Amino acid sequence: MRIFRFIFLLFAIALPAFANAQTADEFFMLGNTAYKNGEYARAKENYMDAMKAGGASAELSFNLANTCAKLGNKGEALLYYLRAVYENPRMREAEANLEMFAKDNSLTVPFDVFPSKFMMELSDSEWALAAFVSFWIGVLALVFPPLFARKNAAWIFAAIIAFAITATSATALYGWHCFKDTAVAVRPDAPIRVSPTPDAPIVSMAADGSIAIVKKRHGSFEYVETDKKQYGWASKDDFVTVGY
Repeated sequence: MRIFRFIFLLFAIALPAFANAQTADEFFMLGNTAYKNGEYARAKENYMDAMKAGGASAELSFNLANTCAKLGNKGEALLYYLRAVYENPRMREAEANLEMFAKDNSLTVPFDVFPSKFMMELSDSEWALAAFVSFWIGVLALVFPPLFARKNAAWIFAAIIAFAITATSATALYGWHCFKDTAVAVRPDAPIRVSPTPDAPIVSMAADGSIAIVKKRHGSFEYVETDKKQYGWASKDDFVTVGY
């Protein structure tokens, strides 16, 4: 009987916690409601809770970016617009808002990592699949016809086309890799230091929304090169990458 009483007591203690627990979708809806009511700080809090609850998506990043823009948080807004584009490159509304926001705030958009914007039509996972399939189609087009004494110009042309798609896919994948490793300064006057330690001398301060290329990492620090030609080590809390 004591065991049953103990179990009942644990259940009674845990029940309120379970009752108050909310899913990522519920936090997302609460954020949407708060945003519509003009309660942007509350909306941001709910969107962040949705993200912590595992609800990361292009829609969530896009709504969070709009909220941060309303709050005047330039760096965070830019970061989440970029994440929305990364998570869903065909989300036209996110791309349009990103370009408009960057233009209005004189911020850099790192689309130059792609030789052509056409390469942003597919996600990195879609390009990876295209590279895998086209490569093996090219191999089969070169290897199998000679085995059956059917080597001709058509098969060679098919192999060339397949390998061209493979090369394009590899280029796009490299672009997405650079885009994913792009970091954004998410707070005003983010310090850039001479070494990856919190007490190292500061060589410069990056403005809110500055874009940086991450060259290497060491613990909780990244060696960055900003769009303003600033070099040095910055905290991962100050410069947050587009990729999680």
